[in-house]
Amino acid sequence: MGIRLADALHDERVILLSGGVTITFRPFTFAEFVEEESSARRFAKGQLLHLQDATADMINGDLPPSEYLDRIEGIVAETYVDSMVKKFATAWNGIWFGEDDELAALTPENWIRFRKAVPQLAMELLYQLKAPMAELVSEGNVSTSSPNGDVEGATNSVETAKPAKASS
Repeated sequence: MGIRLADALHDERVILLSGGVTITFRPFTFAEFVEEESSARRFAKGQLLHLQDATADMINGDLPPSEYLDRIEGIVAETYVDSMVKKFATAWNGIWFGEDDELAALTPENWIRFRKAVPQLAMELLYQLKAPMAELVSEGNVSTSSPNGDVEGATNSVETAKPAKASS
C-alpha cells in the first residue's frame, strides 16, 4: 500500500470542498509538504515574539500560556494553507467575487480573501491536503519486498551465504 500511495502523490489532485468548490494542486513531494509546514511553524513562532505578554514570558524563561500556544497553531494552519495554495494550486472552481458572476482568478490575494470569508473551507482544505501525507506516515516503513521473496510465487534473487570453511 505504501508504494501505491507514494505513487499516487505524484499525480495532480483535485480537492472537492463543501459547497462545490474545487481546488486543483500540482504534484508535490513529501519533502515539500514537510518543508512548507516547518516554514509555517517557524513563521508562527516568530510572530509570537511580537505579542507583548508572550515576549515577557519568554524573557522570564517561562513557557507561554496555552492561549499563546493556541495562537501559534492558528498562525501555523493559516500560513501553511496559504503557502500550499500559493505554491502548488493551479486552478479553482466555484469561487465568485462581486455581482458580475465572473469566476474569480486564482491569485494569492483572492485566496486570502476567500480564506477570510469562509475560514471553515480553508480548514477543510488543510485537512484534505494533509490526509494522504498522514496516511503515508502512518504506514511506517514503505520499503519494497525482500529480495529473498516474501510474496507467494516470488523467486529467490539473492543467494544464501554459504557457511565458512573451518580453519585448520
